Amino acid sequence: MVASLLLSVRANFQKATAFGPHDSRLAVTEHNVFLYDRLLGITTRVSVPPAVSAVVGSAACCEGASSSSTIAKCSLTDRLKGYCCDQKPCRTGGLNPEISRDGQKIVFISDVNYEGAGIKLVKGDLEVWVHHIPTSTSHRVTYSHDKNIDETAPHISGDGSVVTFQSKHSYAPHAIEGEKTNNFDIWATTLTYGCDDPRASNYATDYDIPECCTWSDTGIGVEPFAAGRQRVTLTLAPVDFSGAAMSASDLQALSASASGCQQWQHDVLSDVACALRVPAARLAIWDPSVCASAAGKLQVVIDVLPAKFGHTPTELVSRLAVQVKEPGSPIWKGYATRYLDASQAMGLSASAVFVPSPSMPPPPWPPGLAPLPPPSPPSHPPAHGWNQCEGPQVDWMALDEGVGKSASYAVAAMNGNMYSAGYTKGNFAFVGVTDGADVNPVPSATLWGDTTSDAQVRVASPATLISSPPTRPLSHLRPYDPYLISAHTTLISC
Repeated sequence: MVASLLLSVRANFQKATAFGPHDSRLAVTEHNVFLYDRLLGITTRVSVPPAVSAVVGSAACCEGASSSSTIAKCSLTDRLKGYCCDQKPCRTGGLNPEISRDGQKIVFISDVNYEGAGIKLVKGDLEVWVHHIPTSTSHRVTYSHDKNIDETAPHISGDGSVVTFQSKHSYAPHAIEGEKTNNFDIWATTLTYGCDDPRASNYATDYDIPECCTWSDTGIGVEPFAAGRQRVTLTLAPVDFSGAAMSASDLQALSASASGCQQWQHDVLSDVACALRVPAARLAIWDPSVCASAAGKLQVVIDVLPAKFGHTPTELVSRLAVQVKEPGSPIWKGYATRYLDASQAMGLSASAVFVPSPSMPPPPWPPGLAPLPPPSPPSHPPAHGWNQCEGPQVDWMALDEGVGKSASYAVAAMNGNMYSAGYTKGNFAFVGVTDGADVNPVPSATLWGDTTSDAQVRVASPATLISSPPTRPLSHLRPYDPYLISAHTTLISC
């Protein structure tokens, strides 16, 4: 998430295009701050009041109102005209927004109390606020407590650590000789961000604004191929202002590029890591190419990886399930996870998975089964292939490697050889995959064609199975078993 992909804007109408199930969809009649994501194509509202009563009604608007507009003195005629103090929004939701270069903070001014607690803001008392995008929280920076002394023209540094503004209020710890109270001065304040977890690299006890915990790359102890890996399916269900559901295709249409799917996955993974307070290395996207469920909703599948230290994947999934059930929890404050489908509160889709390591040793020999002797070099000439333009129907399947378009219809094993039938368009070659380096075929077994040509050829090839010790019969092949493939290819024009 960087500033080049995000744009903060101000508007006096509802510009937000996506809402989560717990987001307020209040109409906007005053100036507010919005955030436009150039990559995802969505616009979200930054200046969201804690309640409607914060921007309209007697509590928000009648303090300091003109005597004729107060509830007690407002005439019936004025009330019918909408002139009474409690009848229309009276607050400034947000002005002068500016986003930090790291794309994580927005500074603006407002007389709305976005913290929802603490000192009540006087109508018209514009104060400086900083919105933390990854956690969807706003924090008050200035406290002048005077509607006649506004803080204006806020600016924020690239990392959000320094905020400047102008004000007639004196923020100096002591009086300045000769200083007049009616002069505008430029002030700067330093903000600190941190996490209260002692294990985190950004641990702090005196921070001004809480942020997601960060972790060093060392000492994590992630074991991606160990037992205990858990797979969690998270379904997102954003809605538009009318409350209509937005499908995965709708969201993809808003994306500025084909990488919108990967960006959603990245943002969800970051939000989950932040909510669970674990390193992002504990999480992995199962399939980066898939973002849509069978029902057409946006879906992100995350694997929670085992580690030597910290909570187990099962414990982390349980913690995530608890947060999904609580609307005010950190998972609902995430940049992307705020759009989670609320129906998942009844139970997340999670399952245990096993992913074998590429370096995993071969499985043990079946009892009583003797290893096959090393095969002798083939003495037969290259096969002439099948005399038809289609391969036989056998219960073996194989994939080939090459530049261009090629496909293998079927594979059959006979007399120590493996026979493959298929077609190729472009460059084609069998490549032997071993537990060491790949073994490329001899030139006679390779077809170098034109990748732009429309000509297609059929391929029928016997390949001698040359085993790397320990030898294993073909019927006992498993993934990652080390076998070399020596291929001899004959082309058949169709």
